Amino acid sequence: MPFFNITSIKSQSQNSSSGDPSELPTSALDEGQLAVDVLETKTAIIVIAPLAGVAAKEIRVTLSDDVLTISGARRFPKEYIDEEKFFVRECYWGEFSRAIALPAIVDSEQVKARFHEGILRVEIPKVPGTGAKIIAVEGDG
Repeated sequence: MPFFNITSIKSQSQNSSSGDPSELPTSALDEGQLAVDVLETKTAIIVIAPLAGVAAKEIRVTLSDDVLTISGARRFPKEYIDEEKFFVRECYWGEFSRAIALPAIVDSEQVKARFHEGILRVEIPKVPGTGAKIIAVEGDG
């Protein structure tokens, strides 16, 4: 069974009048972006997400009803807040969230998440023996 994205990526309100460049709309993006790779091994579902510029303390990973949610915030670097003018603004700064329906029944008690060199890796063990089952159909003919 293929996986699918349940919710689109969400961002914090872009309607700030504080003058903080981290709260200005991006050039072509209205929402935060979080790309993920999801793969299935014989024993686990593995989700990999590049999170450059995000501090580990800003990342939240939750698993509820076989839906994995990765959320957090990418903060604008303070040293650039007083800059006068941007020529190109493509990077997203702010809140993000991504929910992924997992393609197998998983063991939510054994989930491991590791953040190293800007890459988040979440390994979710599958519950053994829960593959597809063929059901005999009873009836006429």
